[in-house]
Amino acid sequence: MSEPLLYVSNLSVRYSKRREVTTALRDVSFSLGKEIVTIIGPSGSGKSSLLHTLAGIIRPSKGTLQLSGVPLSPRTHQIALVPQQYGLFPWKTVRESIHLPAALGKRIVSSDLQEEILTTLSLTDLLDRYPSELSGGQCQRVALARAFIMKPDLLLLDEAFSALDVATASRSRQLFLELWQRYPTPTLCVTHSPVEATTLSERTLLIGGKPGTLLADHRGATASMLEEELRHLDEVI
Repeated sequence: MSEPLLYVSNLSVRYSKRREVTTALRDVSFSLGKEIVTIIGPSGSGKSSLLHTLAGIIRPSKGTLQLSGVPLSPRTHQIALVPQQYGLFPWKTVRESIHLPAALGKRIVSSDLQEEILTTLSLTDLLDRYPSELSGGQCQRVALARAFIMKPDLLLLDEAFSALDVATASRSRQLFLELWQRYPTPTLCVTHSPVEATTLSERTLLIGGKPGTLLADHRGATASMLEEELRHLDEVI
């Protein structure tokens, strides 16, 4: 187990929508080292809200977030979020998309790093294409390339493989793990699939309830164990 770098302490998240206040998360606490940790739970339990809060998109209503000893913030940390629909702009080519975060942050990207990532993800022949000219698997690989080229301090994946067919998702997970082994960074991956959760990581956080709370921090859980826990939560809800 790696030394913790990210500390989430007593995190609660509330937001207003159509004049109604919703509490998405309540008193969630955990730590994360240079490892991949998957997050699983029923729909509406606050999994995506957790990632969006860590990414700085949603402001927490309570609690503290620290990474490497300082408050977590997009202003001081490189935080990469890979959303379910990849987050690619239709008017930008693959080349422009993967360089966008570095350009916005006025950072220089190592040409060796870029070449290795693009080669690993088989993107070198697609750099001048637009998202409409790519398959779902290719779009997903572009999103992963963009994230890893940032050399992020924290990597967040929100159902990043769920829109792909079974074979493409399996290949994309394999490529992701290959890249992560070369460039390890604290990583949280939300998924609805117990099989995917246990494929990507030996550690899984179970979030459930409304508002969402951390119900379990599993190490070495099997997919069948997670499926049973999710089934029980669905019955309770």
